[in-house]
Amino acid sequence: MKPQEFWNCTYREANLYVQSFFELKEDNLKIEIQLLDALSDKLLMSDPQIVKKPVFKKLIKVFGKLFEKDVENTETQSLEEIVRNLRGMK
Repeated sequence: MKPQEFWNCTYREANLYVQSFFELKEDNLKIEIQLLDALSDKLLMSDPQIVKKPVFKKLIKVFGKLFEKDVENTETQSLEEIVRNLRGMK
């Protein structure tokens, strides 16, 4: 929406535009958090000492309020389960 269109639109149209823009930004933020969380898991898995005693919080847990609906619908694997599955592939 161009600035002139924004200033000439009704309150309802402006509200809809702002809400949709906010949802788009929130979805992009969720995707970035998930990608960074997966990257950090892979980096942590590369160090065997960290796998034994993980001291890091997952980003999805840190930003839990963003993922309240998403976390309820999906199951996440622990680091031990991931290691067990990867070792079972050999």
